Amino acid sequence: GNVDVDLPMNPYLLGALIGDGGFTNNTLSFTNKDEIVLEHVDSHLREENYMLEKRKYGKYDYGIKSIDTIKVSGKKGVFTNKIKMVLDDLGIYNRKSENKFIPEVYKTASKRQKLDLIRGLMDTDGTTDTINCSLSFSTSSKQLSEDFVELIQSIGGIAKVTIKNPKYTYNGEVR
Repeated sequence: GNVDVDLPMNPYLLGALIGDGGFTNNTLSFTNKDEIVLEHVDSHLREENYMLEKRKYGKYDYGIKSIDTIKVSGKKGVFTNKIKMVLDDLGIYNRKSENKFIPEVYKTASKRQKLDLIRGLMDTDGTTDTINCSLSFSTSSKQLSEDFVELIQSIGGIAKVTIKNPKYTYNGEVR
């Protein structure tokens, strides 16, 4: 459809957070080295009164913090982070990479909103092959790969899932 639906979070921001966001151990972080992506994410966060804050450790690590003085929820030491709450409501908070997915409400969004979501996902976990004019998106989550294909098909694109076995080196031996 062409009519934008009411979404709990900007679709680009959600896509980028699914791609490069860390939301486990009660912290909300974003790790990316691309200045343009960081600017996009930060500007969408600022619309919600949040911002990216460079972390002391890790070259490309950013925390997501409230611009206002943090309001305590009433419980001792419990803070209300709106971004965290939205991710939690969507069921993606506290999920490791291999369990990430695209929330249903985003699958029923307008074409423009879906494209924004795809841009957020592609800007973080996507690659472009200019020679073959193709795009690829990498994830360790089976569900997210299926959701991504569904998303591309829903806007008239063609997509397929290919499984690659990751190689890693252990004590000098490639496995």
